Amino acid sequence: MYTAISILITIGFNADVNAQAGAYATGILAMMVSGAVAVSISAARSKRRRAAVGFTILTLILLYALGPM
Repeated sequence: MYTAISILITIGFNADVNAQAGAYATGILAMMVSGAVAVSISAARSKRRRAAVGFTILTLILLYALGPM
């Protein structure tokens, strides 16, 4: 039943998987940024300085990658 509904929605909206690739990638990257921020905060609160610095750098890199999108 779910498959049939998915097929009907896909046909009804004339969906194209390739056209949605950018939106999917942006969503995944945003999720990775939020995860990196959460781990950075957790490491800082646990007083794990090296880990906090490392995850903060990772967060900045991911934010840079997310920016142009």
